[in-house]
Amino acid sequence: MDSQDLQRLSDVIDVDDLMRRCLGNIDFASRILGLLTGRCEADLVELEHAIENADVQRIGSVAHRLKGATASGAAHRVSRKADELCRAAATESQEAVSRIFTELRDEWGLLADSLAAPAALSV
Repeated sequence: MDSQDLQRLSDVIDVDDLMRRCLGNIDFASRILGLLTGRCEADLVELEHAIENADVQRIGSVAHRLKGATASGAAHRVSRKADELCRAAATESQEAVSRIFTELRDEWGLLADSLAAPAALSV
């Protein structure tokens, strides 16, 4: 990953925040984004199962974990959606949970597509 790759990610990642968190180390930022990808994919699958089972406690727990992981990776739009999902789970509104999960999955899709683009995570 180089500065051009980071610039390309700026639509989905707060690059300045990510680099601040990674102390300016592009290689470390690349590793963080790679870890974020795996964590988020697993959490989205877990959320989908929890939603299918109407397990609002699990939805809230996984959404909270996802919020933290994406905030650490400076993926703030995804993090905000995860926070909204936490709050919706607390109200036990299945309609809101389903709607926000769809929005969260869409935001994650934009981020995942950007990260999967050639050279995005190459070190």
